[in-house]
Amino acid sequence: MEQLCSVTDPFCYKARNSKWPDGLGNGTMTLQVRGHQGFQVLGTAGVGIGYFTGALPYNGYQAVSQDGGTPAKYTMAAANAEVAGDANFKLFTQNYRVVSWGVIIRNILPALTAQGFMTISKVNTAPALSSAVEVVGTQYGSEVVTVPLQAGTQVTAIGKPIGVEARQFVVQNGSATAITGSGWDVIKIEIFGGPATNNLVCLDLEFVYNVEIQVTDVYTPMLQMAPPLAPNKPQVVKASTDVFKGIGTIIEGGVEQVGAKVIKSAGSAIEDMLKEGLEWGLAALTL
Repeated sequence: MEQLCSVTDPFCYKARNSKWPDGLGNGTMTLQVRGHQGFQVLGTAGVGIGYFTGALPYNGYQAVSQDGGTPAKYTMAAANAEVAGDANFKLFTQNYRVVSWGVIIRNILPALTAQGFMTISKVNTAPALSSAVEVVGTQYGSEVVTVPLQAGTQVTAIGKPIGVEARQFVVQNGSATAITGSGWDVIKIEIFGGPATNNLVCLDLEFVYNVEIQVTDVYTPMLQMAPPLAPNKPQVVKASTDVFKGIGTIIEGGVEQVGAKVIKSAGSAIEDMLKEGLEWGLAALTL
C-alpha cells in the first residue's frame, strides 16, 4: 500500500524521495520540487486561463490578455513560467523523470469580494505560446470540474502519465519549450466572472513534483550519497495504473481527500492483483 501511494499520490509522505520501481534508476538522486504561482484575471472581464503539466523547470503558462471580441479569445504568454523554488533542480540536474506530481488550487480572494467560478479540466494538449486561438469559456476535456470562487474553495489535481515519455529521463525544458511533450496530461484552469480588476491574483497554485535526477558531471561525487536503486517491481507498476484508473485527476478538496481516494483505489488494486494471482495458481494446479 505504501509503495503504491508513494508513486501515485504526490502529496503522500512516502512520495518524497521515491523512485519509479522499474529497476532503471541506478545512480539517480531524488528531489522534491515545490513552489507557488499566482493565477490572475485579465482586464475588467474577470477571466483568465492557464495550462500546467509535468515538465520542469518551466511547467506552464497563462494568458496575458483577452480581446473582448465575439467570440472573445485569449492571447497566451510568449514564455513558460518557472516553478518557484526550483534553483537546486536547475543547478544539479542533467536529466530527470517525474515520479509523481500535483497541484493544489486555492482561492485567495477575501470572503466579501470573492465572486465568479473556476473550471479545471484535464486535456492532452495546450495552445502554442503567443497564440491567440483559445476561446473564452470553451469547457472541454476528458475531465471537467466547475466550482465557485468563495472563501475556502480548494481543488486538487494530480498528474497522470499519458505516454511512455513520462517514465523516461529527459533534459530540462526551456522557457520557450512547448509544454505538451512531457508525457503527462495537461491541467487547464480558467476563471469566469471574477473581480473586474486587471491582473488581480485570485488563486494560489501550489505545485509538488517528486523527481529522480541524473546529476550533471560536475556533481557526480554526490552519487556516493545516492539512495539505493529501486528494484524492478512490475506488480507495483501495474497496480499503479489500476490506481490511476480508479480515481479522477481533479478532486474537490485538499490533499486529505486525495490521500483517501488513492488509498481506497490502491486497496482495490491490491485485491484484484491477489485475486489474479490466486486464479493463476489454481489454473496451474489443474494442468
